[in-house]
Amino acid sequence: RSLYTAQAWAWQGYRRARQNEQMARERQAELGRALKALDEATYRLERANYMLTVARDQAEEARRLKQRFAQTISHELRTPLNLIVGFAELMSKSPEYYGSQLPPAYIRDLRILHRNACHLQTLVNDVLDLARIEAAQMGVAMEEIDPGALVQEAVNTGRSLVEARGLTLHIDVEPGLPALRGDPVRIRQVLFNLLNNATRFTDRGRVTVSVRRQGEEVLFAVADTGVGIPAEDLPRIFEEFQQVDSGLRRRHGGAGLGLAISRGFVELHGGRIWAQSQVGQGSTFYFTLPTSAGEPAPAVGQPPERSALAMPGGEEPVLLAVTRSPSAAALLTRHLRGCRTVVVQDLEQARQSAQQLLPQAVVIDRGCEALGQGELEGLALAWGLPRTPFVVCPLPGEEPLRQRLQVQGYLVKPVSRQSLWDVLRGLGEEVSKVLVVDDDRDFVLLMGRLLDEPLRRYEMISAYSGQEALEMMRLVPPDLVLLDLGLPDIGGLEVIERLRAEPAWQHIPIVVVSGQDEMDDLEVLRGAMSIARAGGLLTGEVVEWLQKLLETTTRRQRSPDEGGM
Repeated sequence: RSLYTAQAWAWQGYRRARQNEQMARERQAELGRALKALDEATYRLERANYMLTVARDQAEEARRLKQRFAQTISHELRTPLNLIVGFAELMSKSPEYYGSQLPPAYIRDLRILHRNACHLQTLVNDVLDLARIEAAQMGVAMEEIDPGALVQEAVNTGRSLVEARGLTLHIDVEPGLPALRGDPVRIRQVLFNLLNNATRFTDRGRVTVSVRRQGEEVLFAVADTGVGIPAEDLPRIFEEFQQVDSGLRRRHGGAGLGLAISRGFVELHGGRIWAQSQVGQGSTFYFTLPTSAGEPAPAVGQPPERSALAMPGGEEPVLLAVTRSPSAAALLTRHLRGCRTVVVQDLEQARQSAQQLLPQAVVIDRGCEALGQGELEGLALAWGLPRTPFVVCPLPGEEPLRQRLQVQGYLVKPVSRQSLWDVLRGLGEEVSKVLVVDDDRDFVLLMGRLLDEPLRRYEMISAYSGQEALEMMRLVPPDLVLLDLGLPDIGGLEVIERLRAEPAWQHIPIVVVSGQDEMDDLEVLRGAMSIARAGGLLTGEVVEWLQKLLETTTRRQRSPDEGGM
């Protein structure tokens, strides 16, 4: 019996061992399949990461190419626009240069030409700003807008286009419209694009621009009696480079970007845009914008404005900037979003403004006030702002660039009569003979017109290259040199070096005259950035600032061909 019992136990143990072995084999097989699946998933993940890296590099390259394209095209557009604006302003404001007074109809048309050229120039400058200052979204300068006045301005800009085609223009503005909060330049461009489209596609009849309130929104509409748009084409007209008559023999010009740009502007303001049309009877384009009382919906992909700068009670945060540079003031005012920027020229004005405004941050231009860490903390305590961060950093301005180039000033194209004469008055009465060096003969002609002032006539000498300028300096030494930097043979910087190396020419003042993009390439800001707060810095704030600094630096390192501050 004991033997039988032992054998039974052994058999049961053997069976359990076989079962366990079978289960272990099955688990091992499952584990092998899981490992194989994990290997496949790892391979796919690595492949996906590789493809994402390739896609990111392609997107970065496309962004750089787009930026370079925008800079190049904008620069090419600015050159003729500068001349159009300059000559139109000169002809409309100083017709005595041409021997007699122009008829009133000429003066009116020239003013229309000047106004529209200035508007186009503003848009080109926006493209250059976007290309120079890399941002995730397009910046908008938010302010209170009267919808009726905005429509009237846009219609005045486009009225000549409509009347030139023999069309009737109607305006219908509902009285008592609420104020809007947005960028008037962007919204005006939307209206002008729609008005221009309506004019191009309408041979006879009228164009009607209307605006009325619709709940918590303001509804804008531009209607025409033109050819209309087929129903199957309506969904794609707001896409880039899309034209209804897209054949090679199409009757209407355009690149197909106006409606796409308009959609982007409207969505930036939290609005929407659409169209209704019937072939042969005309089209109506609508877009809505939220009123100031309503909360605009953020655009797709755009972070809510003021998310990091929100103040209790919905108040707008204030940045107090201390700088005497107009370009630095324009840079901060235009491109810092989510706050109100107040610019003063010295520390005393800043102290008075700080007591009234209680700013959330203070930025001091190092070129105006060179302050150390201890001085910053003492300044914060003296102004009664112990919890406000004080930042000292270099900002773009005329003085550092003027000192580095050893010139007496610079003018940014387009050069207006006022800006030119401000420079001339600052150089004194001893200047009577001016050498203008520029490879653009039309621009030299414009400068000659501007220097031929009845109250004070300057003798102008012209040169169209760097070598010719040096030869003219030897033949007829001038009292002032107006020098373009982009010369075809010898660069403007080399011309300055040669002039300053010659003892006989070292006393002759030089004023650089060039485009804004060329000036920006020269103006690399040098110096340290210091941040101080009298009450001390929190650890979380330091980490957050370092994170932002790392993100900015990494983004710039990926774009080595771009300049930056």
